[in-house]
Amino acid sequence: MLNFFKKNQKKTILQAILFLLIFTITNFFLNTYIVGRTSFEERMISNLGFCDKHGYGFIKKYKKKYNLSNNSFILHGEDYPYPGWIIDQFVNPKNYRYKIYINSKKNPKNEYILEKEFNCYITLND
Repeated sequence: MLNFFKKNQKKTILQAILFLLIFTITNFFLNTYIVGRTSFEERMISNLGFCDKHGYGFIKKYKKKYNLSNNSFILHGEDYPYPGWIIDQFVNPKNYRYKIYINSKKNPKNEYILEKEFNCYITLND
């Protein structure tokens, strides 16, 4: 009977060590802390950028103010995929009211700038 408990105890200890090792390698504890500590919006902005990468924070900030859904032309860098999914727009529309520049290297010329933050702009389409 004592031999049976020793075998089960060894097996349980090995399983516990294996789980602890897997959790440590995958940063389970750190990731759980980050998810619990920061809000969804903060995590999205840190991963998708405010005025760089996808421009998530900039577009999200002005989405309701200008009703950007389906009436915006988004110009962004070629390094990242099209960020229109943020405003439920999966292709640039033919008729649009606003132009959104994400991570623009140059200032928009001859355009009325509605909003400007860092190197992101929302302009009115003429």
